[in-house]
Amino acid sequence: MRFIYIVEGKAEVVINKNSTFLQKGDSILIPGNEESSIEANQPFKMLCTTIKKE
Repeated sequence: MRFIYIVEGKAEVVINKNSTFLQKGDSILIPGNEESSIEANQPFKMLCTTIKKE
């Protein structure tokens, strides 16, 4: 699982071919077993944290 937080700008997160548009201050959880990508349609900064089970 990944936690994405947009620090600056705007980004497009695609999970299983479904787009979600995020802007500064938005966040999303991406399940580990889902196909995903982050599209840089314009400059942005993000914080990405991977969450693993032990």
